[in-house]
Amino acid sequence: MKYVVSVIFLSCFLLTNVKAQNLVPNPDFELRDFDYCGISSSSDLENALSDWYSPTSGSPDVFFTDIASSCWNFQPISTYPGPIGLKGEQLPRSGSSMVGIFLHTIATFDQREYLQIQLSSPLVSGGKYLVECYVSLADYTEFASNGLGFHLSTTAISSSNDDVLAYTPQYAVTNTIGVTQDWVRVFDTITVTDAFDYLTIGNFGDDASTTTEVNPTASLAPGTYGAYYFIDDVRVERVIDDPTASLNQLDILNVSIFPNPTTDEIHIELPVTGTIVEIELMDAHGKIVWSVKDSFKKYTVDMKGFEDGIYFIRVESESATYSGRIVKL
Repeated sequence: MKYVVSVIFLSCFLLTNVKAQNLVPNPDFELRDFDYCGISSSSDLENALSDWYSPTSGSPDVFFTDIASSCWNFQPISTYPGPIGLKGEQLPRSGSSMVGIFLHTIATFDQREYLQIQLSSPLVSGGKYLVECYVSLADYTEFASNGLGFHLSTTAISSSNDDVLAYTPQYAVTNTIGVTQDWVRVFDTITVTDAFDYLTIGNFGDDASTTTEVNPTASLAPGTYGAYYFIDDVRVERVIDDPTASLNQLDILNVSIFPNPTTDEIHIELPVTGTIVEIELMDAHGKIVWSVKDSFKKYTVDMKGFEDGIYFIRVESESATYSGRIVKL
């Protein structure tokens, strides 16, 4: 059984053409300082990846596809013999690196792991920002859970232990996320109240307020307890209707998508050929149901096999993005 994250798309999704600078340095975890092999300690995240670190004594793991297959943190299928069990067989959503954290461990222990980064520039108070990441439940972990959240702050928040960080995130997922074979987009559009300079990702709720559901693909091997999630492709960027943004801060991708509504197919047309773009089509729960990366002037997407409803599309080139809504009848 698969679980998906519910989000309010009418207020959260960018329904206009938009491309702003991603303010998260090293958003896909590809800038690496050290390729470690094994199970990490609390300092290994900072040692391995540029810019990212753990704000607590918790120990997020970094997974690589290009290290020795005998390493515990090799993906997708490690030959590590144990005794600590493998987390799962997911590949990074992009590149060759991704990070994993516990949102929940053992009931009543209130143990957590978090990721933290300083943004490339402070946010503008009163501005509207898209905050997002992609997550996938580790195949062999015991539970799925809710609670994954984003906390923006003016200073770095931290703790000397691995307990719950006692802060209220600007956004947190209310539904459990149980998808193990794909990536789920978790996001919100946030109107910020200060010149926030730091982003922290994790579960800020205690065990009593965290919902868990049994993962049917759990291995029950040592170390696979709790709810463990892979994370990739983090983004914080200003949105087009941000009243504090000027037009020269936004790059628009000129694209035509028709017919809309549609019954069978849509056509995606660019003004010029030769541009490499990535197209993602997401359902009403934020799950990517179709994607392609190609160079074209006109592309046709067959939607006959899709259920009727609302879909969201993102067309992204190296320098600009189009995001919009499609209705399938």
